[in-house]
Amino acid sequence: MYFLMIRPQTKKAKEGANFLNNLQVGDKIVTVAGIHGRIKKMNENGTVDVEIDTNVKVVMEKSGISAEFTKALQNSAGAVQTKK
Repeated sequence: MYFLMIRPQTKKAKEGANFLNNLQVGDKIVTVAGIHGRIKKMNENGTVDVEIDTNVKVVMEKSGISAEFTKALQNSAGAVQTKK
């Protein structure tokens, strides 16, 4: 029962925490609300400054960044670069 139900949830939670801890300035991200942007600054209070357009920045919590969409965005960008 543990291996079928609890372990996958625990593993996904750890992956999500690692993703948020490894974010860096310049990473392309997608928020939970679907807003695409690039990290411009990591603040000490657990927030990040995200540039969503030229000279348009928003401050948001790290927890508002979606790991799944960001990975998909990076994978699709990598696929486009390899086609060139």
